[in-house]
Amino acid sequence: VSYDQFDTTCEDLARGLDEAISKLTQQEAIWHQALDEVQREIEGKLDKFELGPIKDFVNNRLRTLQERLRSIAEERREKEAAGTKKMLS
Repeated sequence: VSYDQFDTTCEDLARGLDEAISKLTQQEAIWHQALDEVQREIEGKLDKFELGPIKDFVNNRLRTLQERLRSIAEERREKEAAGTKKMLS
C-alpha cells in the first residue's frame, strides 16, 4: 500500500467518522427537543409521580446516545493516533 493510498484511506475514514458523530449529535439535539416538547405537553396532565418513569426512560436513552457518541469519538481518535504513529515510523 502506498503512502498516498494509506493517507487517502485515513482521510476517508476520518471524514466518515466525523459525519457519523455529526449525525449522532444532531440526533441528540432532536431527542432533547422532543423531550422538552413532551414535558411541556404533559406538564399539566400528569403529576410528578406519574412523570418520573417517563423522564427516567428518556434520560436513560439520552445517556445511551451520549455514550455511543463518546465511544465513536474515542475510536476515531484512536484510529487517527494509530494512523499517525504508522506514518511516523
